[in-house]
Amino acid sequence: TYLKRKSWINLLSGFFFIALGMLTKGPIAAAVPAFAIGAHLLVKRDYKTIVSYKWLIGIAFTFILITPYLYSLYKQFGFDGLKFYLWTNNAGRISGSYRGGNTDPLFYVHNLLIFALPWSIFFFGGIIRKISSLFRKGKKIETPEYLTSGGSLIFILILSFSSMKSPNYFYPAIPLLAIIAADYFQHISIWHFKIFKTLSIYQLIQNLIIWLIISFIAIYIFPLNNLYTWAILAILAMFSIFFQLKKTNLPDKIIITSISAILALNILINTHVFPSLFDYQASLKASEIFNEEATHDDIFYSYRYKQFEMFFYAKNQGYKIIDESYHEEPLIFTIDDALKNKGAWFLANEKSYWEIKAQTESFEKEYVFKHYYLTDVNLKFLNPKTRESTLQNIYLIKTHSSTKQN
Repeated sequence: TYLKRKSWINLLSGFFFIALGMLTKGPIAAAVPAFAIGAHLLVKRDYKTIVSYKWLIGIAFTFILITPYLYSLYKQFGFDGLKFYLWTNNAGRISGSYRGGNTDPLFYVHNLLIFALPWSIFFFGGIIRKISSLFRKGKKIETPEYLTSGGSLIFILILSFSSMKSPNYFYPAIPLLAIIAADYFQHISIWHFKIFKTLSIYQLIQNLIIWLIISFIAIYIFPLNNLYTWAILAILAMFSIFFQLKKTNLPDKIIITSISAILALNILINTHVFPSLFDYQASLKASEIFNEEATHDDIFYSYRYKQFEMFFYAKNQGYKIIDESYHEEPLIFTIDDALKNKGAWFLANEKSYWEIKAQTESFEKEYVFKHYYLTDVNLKFLNPKTRESTLQNIYLIKTHSSTKQN
């Protein structure tokens, strides 16, 4: 809207939401809009707008909005925290200087098959159509904008050649790809109905697979005992069957049955699967206990627990302790430094628990949780028969508070 109206309100509103995106996902939330706007202006050859000073004001406005977060990072981790947030965590993963190892250039292609459900075939069809339209000789590109293709395809291309890959990295591109998919859906339903009819068969098979997955999860992987959730799933299943059998136009039938299937899957995941998974997240349970029992000046240290959930959920500030395994994180304390603070809390794995116990002999408080790192979910964990063997002990401990020092 700003590109059309040149209004300051539109410009600053855009950068306001970029700031919210950066608070959620980091600098990548600024990169996707930059690719989208940049590609659009380059193809339009609007060089005057590209070099406008107003972009710099918008960028400064964004940094003002995220200053409280940057300050908290600096307070906890120093300049290393700022560097990690603004550069290492994104650019370091792409270059491989921070983390890496995945050399599969098609990683995001086959992951998109899952993450674009139930519209995978239309996502891929729309992408192919959008790319091919750029190379058609003698024909203008059919759409008047290039934001969707610039913000999604350029972004995914960069991710595909990055050293570190994870499916959640391309979430910011999904809304833009959805517009491309919807455009393709409408186009073939009107102008290429034979192709559309063939794709409807694929869509039916896909929806059946989704319903089988729902049944398998609810009956075996994480047995569902909530009658209300079962009732909602049953209603959606009957609704889907009704419209599949009803004589109605094909586009509506595809949309309604597909939405019913994916809505049922998401209801099951959000109301049952995620809560079941979080039962195996030690840091969440540890945060609840810390928030109930810690005083306002208590701090906690995370030692050999590689993730950061407790830094978000705990009511007081925490610190990560330097160790031999996770030295790449922004850390400023050693275990000896931390133990000087009597009455401190520690989130520790099995190895660090015994190391601390050897130096303190006993604890004022001690809790143990069965834990699994959910970023590494595999079939062995999902199988109820073998799940227990995948779990590890994570401890929340508090040292004795006598002769407490700062």
